[in-house]
Amino acid sequence: FLDRDGRTVDHPVNDRVMSVDLDTVRRARHVVIASGGEQRAAAILAAIRRIGCNTLVTDESAARQMLSLLRSPRAD
Repeated sequence: FLDRDGRTVDHPVNDRVMSVDLDTVRRARHVVIASGGEQRAAAILAAIRRIGCNTLVTDESAARQMLSLLRSPRAD
């Protein structure tokens, strides 16, 4: 799990999931993120902040929502 800034969130499910470590993915020569849906926009942005992205495959609703999130001031 990541927060909106792409930092790993300590959560019990992290110990039960098999996946490649995000720092390993970050070092890849080419990172592709494929995800869509307006509800996934914040997660897509968090992933990009954490590991970077060379190629993003998404849909219009996610793209529009990501742009909206990037334009709006953050309420911290």
